Amino acid sequence: MAGSIPAPATLRVTDRAYVIESGVTTVEGQSADLLNDPRIIDAHHRRVVTAGSI
Repeated sequence: MAGSIPAPATLRVTDRAYVIESGVTTVEGQSADLLNDPRIIDAHHRRVVTAGSI
């Protein structure tokens, strides 16, 4: 998607992260904990927008 940041890069610079699929938060948590989470890796490969905040 235009303007999206790859999940691994986002997770390295944020405290928390959220995966939103079809308007529903499907995964959330501390970025460090989610960096190797298989759900995040799978979602990233499906081009789901991952957003976080510092």
